[in-house]
Amino acid sequence: MSEQHSSESDFPELPAASVNSRKRRFSLVWVVPVVAALIGGWLVVKAMTEKGPQVTITFKSAEGLEAGKTKVKFKDVEIGLVEEIRIGDDASHVVVKAQLIKEAERFISENTRFWVVRARVSASAIYGLGTVFSGAYIDIDPGKPGKSARRFTGLEEPPIVTTGLPGRHFILESNRRGSLEVGSPIYYRQIRVGEVVAYHLSEDGSKIVSKIFVNAPYHQFVRSNTRFWSASGVDLKLDATGITVNTESLVSILVGGIAFDNFRTNSEPEEQAAESAMFKLFPSREAAQEKIYSTKNFFVLLFEESVRGLAPGAPVEFRGIQIGQVIDIKSEFDFKMNKVKIPVIAAVEPERISADRPELCRAGFLPQRQTSQAEPRGEIRIHRIPDHPDPIGGDRHQGEPTHRQAGPDPHRPDRQ
Repeated sequence: MSEQHSSESDFPELPAASVNSRKRRFSLVWVVPVVAALIGGWLVVKAMTEKGPQVTITFKSAEGLEAGKTKVKFKDVEIGLVEEIRIGDDASHVVVKAQLIKEAERFISENTRFWVVRARVSASAIYGLGTVFSGAYIDIDPGKPGKSARRFTGLEEPPIVTTGLPGRHFILESNRRGSLEVGSPIYYRQIRVGEVVAYHLSEDGSKIVSKIFVNAPYHQFVRSNTRFWSASGVDLKLDATGITVNTESLVSILVGGIAFDNFRTNSEPEEQAAESAMFKLFPSREAAQEKIYSTKNFFVLLFEESVRGLAPGAPVEFRGIQIGQVIDIKSEFDFKMNKVKIPVIAAVEPERISADRPELCRAGFLPQRQTSQAEPRGEIRIHRIPDHPDPIGGDRHQGEPTHRQAGPDPHRPDRQ
């Protein structure tokens, strides 16, 4: 026992181990993924907040367009990118989906127009020449503010964009389009001041309605009494004074155009024409300079002889001065007299002469049809026949046409 005790005392007493609790520290290994997650979340939020509208546009063809590459621009500033191009359900068109930026949302409404800008060559100008190297792109015209929209039908031809430009639009009406095209120039005293924006056929199909834009400050010269006329080609006139040639410019000879002037008299100038004011488009400058009379009296002239060469539009003259024109020519059979009579409806403008029209007939001024070899187109001339009875009461002069005042023709409204 003593030996065992002595052996235990030979070893020194060892100190007790102390356990210290250490705090867990953040490892640098997690810094990178946390920062990446924060950046990714910020990018997602930024993309969601800055993401603009997605629009769907239909075109007849996707020529020049490519998903992921074709850009959408406004005033040559990129505002979007084409994301998808597919063929429509009926295979008659293509559907283009484009993603726009946030700032472009204020440009998109039901009045927005889209079209593809490609290199185009016309008689008056060359368009989109830069797309030969950079590729085609989709351009937009915001138009007037309207309701929100996301589906659009793209234009096949680039329009004339006047949104935001100083000036005014005017509407012209004519019987024929002639050589007018979108982009045809507008002239004021041989200075180009605008262009044709659009044209279409009226709803009843009776006339051509053209929309033009006159740039500022020239729009102030368009007044309520302004006359517009077609300036296409060369206006050639041959008379006793010689040959007169009128044209606005070489461009108007090749591609057509429109000119206007006020033809002012001694009276005070009229007020400026308002936006979208309507005017008549005359076929020539000479026609535009003719005075327009507001009052017309209609007469029916009964001819028993041939009226060959006489046609609607033929002049009614008195001593070489036109006082009216032929409106219509018909034929009727008189069963009582067993004769064929030809009623010619003529419109006389009483403002051209200072006498009462029935008094001219009572005084023996009667109409006669005139034709000649030099001028095969017929006309009606008023002649003075002495001691002629009053034809309005139904009397008839031998060798002269029977005539009566018909008043306004119920089948033909009074034309200005």
